Amino acid sequence: MLSSISIYSMGIYKWPASLIKEGERIIRNFFWLGEPDSRKACVVAWDKVCKPYKEGGINLQRLKAINQSLMMKLSWNFLNPTDGWSEFMRAKFISKSGNFSRITKGSSIWVGVRGAIEDVPAHSGWVIGDGAIIDLWGGCSCKYPLVKSCFWELPRIGEIKINTDGAAKGNPSKGGIGYIFRDCNGIVMGTLSKGLGLITNFMAECEAIIHGVEYATSFGWLIAWIESDSTTTVEAFKTNNIPWILVAAWENASRNMRHIRFSVNWREPNFSADTLSKKGALLHEGMSVSEMERPAFLKKIEVPMQEYFRFC
Repeated sequence: MLSSISIYSMGIYKWPASLIKEGERIIRNFFWLGEPDSRKACVVAWDKVCKPYKEGGINLQRLKAINQSLMMKLSWNFLNPTDGWSEFMRAKFISKSGNFSRITKGSSIWVGVRGAIEDVPAHSGWVIGDGAIIDLWGGCSCKYPLVKSCFWELPRIGEIKINTDGAAKGNPSKGGIGYIFRDCNGIVMGTLSKGLGLITNFMAECEAIIHGVEYATSFGWLIAWIESDSTTTVEAFKTNNIPWILVAAWENASRNMRHIRFSVNWREPNFSADTLSKKGALLHEGMSVSEMERPAFLKKIEVPMQEYFRFC
């Protein structure tokens, strides 16, 4: 009863160390003397009094332990949202990249939740239930990776598909781009590898798309499907958020296009463009090698609707 009076407050806020110390002083004095403000020398240490019965104590809970356990409960609700409060807190304190906010000013609750988040996994375990929410087939519970299937699809009739890739041996480092054009029958209509010099992976991926569209318009292909294995790059083009230094080049390249659509695929069904970009990284800056058909060094190309596998 003595230590449970403050539970309602401790269940919401992380108490300062000075307040916990003062609270335990009041409880200790009341326990020994019946008066919270009186003081007297005690023959039994308070730490021993708070130990479990089997260890010689009377099982009083320390305020710090109570506060921390309640903060962990609040953190658990935050990590496993089931209500409006947790959804609101997650929207406010988790960034778009999935990181927790380190700023604790302006929120008296987030201070405690943020401080207890790291303790939650260490004190969590599994409880056997009915299996309704457990995916045994899709869960990775052993050291071996998950295997996911993926496919390369044909473009629509009248549409040219451009599979692109950018490569940089370092980040940044000497890099190159590569892309391959295929029609609705899967026939290779052209390929290109080009050296770019010193560049980052992201910039190389952007350059590959821009050069691919330029190449397409030069041959009168005005409806294009661009596929890349870089999610960040595709999202940048979809949201018109590409690096400013490339904006003018992209506007010039895409000005005459009737329609462009974008998609992301894994590298496994994008290996032709990957091979071409690696070849481009070996070329001098500005040098390019293009073919109007499937080049001899490209021993294999993606087979439409053949299942490829990615190990995650």
